Amino acid sequence: MEEKVIDLGAAKRSTKLNEGFLEAFGYFAEMGLKRLFGYDLGIPLKVKGTPSEIRSFTNALNNEKKYMEAYKKHGLTDSRTLNNKGLLDKAVTTFQSATGLKWPFK
Repeated sequence: MEEKVIDLGAAKRSTKLNEGFLEAFGYFAEMGLKRLFGYDLGIPLKVKGTPSEIRSFTNALNNEKKYMEAYKKHGLTDSRTLNNKGLLDKAVTTFQSATGLKWPFK
């Protein structure tokens, strides 16, 4: 199977990003999140970028997972879920600042 590569630095190096790239990035982030939940997709994924871009991406994915787990376990209004949401928002802000990309999940 063909390896899928996403370049986190593409937005900062290019003045234009097309819809295809942004759609692919959203798909790639979704696949990474599914892997964190234990799904074997059989698709090799590779992240390309500077250490800070990659670190901010993995941190945002991990915080997305923690928030989703807290939501499922405790509900939306529980203080643990709200705390995880705050950590996620901070991680997303850091990711967007480091890469110039918009986080694909709302």
